[in-house]
Amino acid sequence: MDVAGSISPPGGAPRPDPERVATLRYTIVDEPETCAAFGEDARAALASLNDRALAETRSGDLGECLLLLDQVRGSVAGLDPARLEPRGGLAGLFDSRGKRLKAFRAAWDSAAAAVARSASDLGDRAGALARKSTALETLWSETRDAIAELDAHIAAARIWLDNQTPAPATVESAAPSAEVETPQPTEEVHEQVEAQADDGTPVSPVEDTTEPGQVETVDDHVEIAPTGEARATDPILPPDAEDAPVAEDLIAAVEPPEDAPANAGVVAEASAEPEVMIAPEASPVPDAGLQTEPAPPPAPVASLPHPLETRLVALEALRATAIGRLPLLRAAQNADCRAPAVLKQVCDGVEAWRADWQDALGLAGKRPKKVRPDRVRLSNASSALTGSITAAGHELSAAQGRRAELEARAAAAPGAALAA
Repeated sequence: MDVAGSISPPGGAPRPDPERVATLRYTIVDEPETCAAFGEDARAALASLNDRALAETRSGDLGECLLLLDQVRGSVAGLDPARLEPRGGLAGLFDSRGKRLKAFRAAWDSAAAAVARSASDLGDRAGALARKSTALETLWSETRDAIAELDAHIAAARIWLDNQTPAPATVESAAPSAEVETPQPTEEVHEQVEAQADDGTPVSPVEDTTEPGQVETVDDHVEIAPTGEARATDPILPPDAEDAPVAEDLIAAVEPPEDAPANAGVVAEASAEPEVMIAPEASPVPDAGLQTEPAPPPAPVASLPHPLETRLVALEALRATAIGRLPLLRAAQNADCRAPAVLKQVCDGVEAWRADWQDALGLAGKRPKKVRPDRVRLSNASSALTGSITAAGHELSAAQGRRAELEARAAAAPGAALAA
């Protein structure tokens, strides 16, 4: 891999700063412990950001906002403007508008205080959601920068490894050494064969190297290599025995001396049949000393990776996890993006509702002596606030659904189980 390819991270990510890569390249020391902890600061920073991203993705307080909306809706629904009208008939003789207005004002004061507290909590929730969206944006930017820093470390390590002379450490597995028997000399084999012949045990045929007409002595017997068909009554002589002067010497050598005993082990008379040993045909003798077992295959050699190469595998796995967190952070922002706005509308609707009801009940500014509340105005103010609460509830319910889908995606993301 060339230098340009080493500093280009996969996945279409932006290339790290070449100066930063060069700086990190010259900080690498070829020591196992140093290589095993290479880029630890960048790794720890990105791992912390990954944990924060997973926590922000899974956390959500939209359920509490829905509970507050239900409380506001119940308080507003409890104030019915129809209660300001006195009853008709005999029951109305003991019932007056002033008495009903006074009781209605007391009920409104209690309900308005509860609605105001709920609206204040909703405002706090809306502010928290808005700040959370900003925090998610910041976390997304920090994660992206941390990934770029880790990419610079990975590129520097790749360049350093490419410039090193390949000299991996090897470990040879133990293999039994083959014992090769040294072949015995031909003379020793011949002696062993002769020794077995003396004992009378079967002997494998050996190659006969005796030329025709040559005399060979074995165990004090005279052996003559045959040249034709041997007769039992005639001594076996070569065809050119008449011309060869050595024939007389041969016959003299066969005759025993005068002082030899009568039962000597040699032929004494020419008429006696000489003891003749005919060598069998030569056949190849297998040499057991030269037969050896086949050599075992060479022992496998295992190459150990460089410690920096092993470190790069862990850094690249962390990088892949961080890249998987980036879309989850964007999805978390999108899940709650409209919640602060609708909650703010509910808070504004509560303020408008309180203002209309105070004015309609004669509680705003200087209080007149005679007040005749407008029930239509009161009903319209309550309907407007209820409509805002309903719209906010629908939006928060949809946001909860997006949150549930996002949590499922976060659980299935690479490294989510490890981070959890």
